[in-house]
Amino acid sequence: MDEYVEKFGIYIAAYAPDKLRRIISWENAQITAKEMKLIPSTFNEFKNNKYYVLPSTIKKYQGFIPSAVPVPNMTFKSELVYHRSDVTELHNQER
Repeated sequence: MDEYVEKFGIYIAAYAPDKLRRIISWENAQITAKEMKLIPSTFNEFKNNKYYVLPSTIKKYQGFIPSAVPVPNMTFKSELVYHRSDVTELHNQER
C-alpha cells in the first residue's frame, strides 16, 4: 500500500479536493431533501423552521419576493405555507 501511495499520491492529491467537495455537496443535498419532507405541525415549529414559513410569522421588516408562490397542497389552519427562501429583508433608502 505504501508503494502505491508513494507512486500515485501526487496524482490522487490533485483530484481529492474536487471529489471531496462533490461528496460533501451531495451529502448536504440528501440531508436537505430529507429535512424538507418533515412538515411542521405546530405554529412554533413554523417560526423556527429553516424551509417553510407562514405569512403571519414573518417579521415587520420582512416580505415575500414578488415571484413567491405558496407550496402546493399545503396549508396550516387555513393559512398558506411558503418556502423560507421566498422571504426577503425589506429596507428603505436610509438603511
